[in-house]
Amino acid sequence: MEIRVLRYFLAIAREENITGAANLLHVTQPTLSRQIKDLEDELDQKLLVRGSHRVTLTPEGMLLRKRAEEIIAIVDKTEEEFSAMKDPLGGDIHIGSGETHAMNLIAAVCRRIQKRYPGIHYHLHCGSAEEIAERLDQGRLDFGILTQPTDMTKYDYLSIPAEDTWGIIMRKDSPLAEKKEIQVWDLSGLPLIVPREAMQQRTGNNKLAEWFGEEWTKLNVVATFDLCSSAAILAKQGIGYVVSQDQLAGTSDDSSLCFRPFAPGLVSGLDIVWKKYQVFSSVAELFLKELNDSFERRMTMNELLLKTTGTDGKSHLSVVEPSDGSPVYTLTQKKDSLLKESFVIQSGSGDEVASIKMEHILFTPAKMPKLTLSTKDGKHFVVKKEIEQLRDIIRIEGEGLSVKGDLYSEHFELLCGDQCIAAFTYDDAGKMIRADENYELMAVMFAFALELIN
Repeated sequence: MEIRVLRYFLAIAREENITGAANLLHVTQPTLSRQIKDLEDELDQKLLVRGSHRVTLTPEGMLLRKRAEEIIAIVDKTEEEFSAMKDPLGGDIHIGSGETHAMNLIAAVCRRIQKRYPGIHYHLHCGSAEEIAERLDQGRLDFGILTQPTDMTKYDYLSIPAEDTWGIIMRKDSPLAEKKEIQVWDLSGLPLIVPREAMQQRTGNNKLAEWFGEEWTKLNVVATFDLCSSAAILAKQGIGYVVSQDQLAGTSDDSSLCFRPFAPGLVSGLDIVWKKYQVFSSVAELFLKELNDSFERRMTMNELLLKTTGTDGKSHLSVVEPSDGSPVYTLTQKKDSLLKESFVIQSGSGDEVASIKMEHILFTPAKMPKLTLSTKDGKHFVVKKEIEQLRDIIRIEGEGLSVKGDLYSEHFELLCGDQCIAAFTYDDAGKMIRADENYELMAVMFAFALELIN
């Protein structure tokens, strides 16, 4: 069985016409027909049903099509890997994933690599966890992103420093949108639009089914989906409430949709996995090293910077001491209104040392907020987020403070005159992270401001 003939067979299966496939392959129709007849004789099976205008596959032909696609994918990937050996700075990386906002972290790594090695190309394959695992096992993917818990007996992995938060996407004029959180009984009898993969998953390994408990088998499921963007269209038409992760559909201020998280909260951890004893191409090895370095930096900085310490629905964020996890500064939401919010910053001993007032400015994109930061000794400065030439810009006013870089910069610094008092990184997921251990109050206030403004 020749690879060339398998490619011929797949072309006929796609075109559903021998003449069309022959034109595509630049061979004559008699030559193509003879090759397929020889393939049928070799397998001792009829593969095609030839009609007057259309060719269809027999059940045996459908099986061969599936196997041929797998074989050709592995052959093509092998050729890519050997071709890349001639150019160590170029090649292909194949990544499989379902829908998750954690792809932002992967994309950030791809962007950094691309700047240095523009000859590297990325191929993203979407599918369910089962499909991703199957492609990994067949060697058709270098890496796959899988939701925890996952059976890791066949894989090595890195834990992704991000989580998917589950909840409901719905119209803003829905009665349920008035709630800040959604509980199981809130959904009783409501028309739900549910991920197809969750409906097909075994109950013992299904976190969504566990959250719903006994209600899982009683849900009023009016539709299922593979892509949240498609489910969001149904929600806009008022067909139902979408059970989904956050950040997969447009729920900004100018959208007709909103997202409300489940209570108690339901989050899914994520891993990027690859086959054990995998022999990587040079570019895949480079990608894995960059991933590992990026995740380690992010986890270290997250441990240093902001940790959520409250569960009462208000913002409680802390800068913590890495050695023992004790709070150095804590931000607490004091009051909440439609357009204005107020926060207080306390030292580790509980003394109030500063405050932040946040005002959402109407008639600007996404009501971009303005923050006024004030210290107890009377210092004030203002932080604004603006759009300039389609870029998000952070501006700062007062007390000789300024910002070097914008939201697209690799390095983002807070300056006092010419002196840098804090450095930050931007990870393409809308998250600002402190990149130092500077506990100066102004730096901490700015870190809190970035967390709030984003």
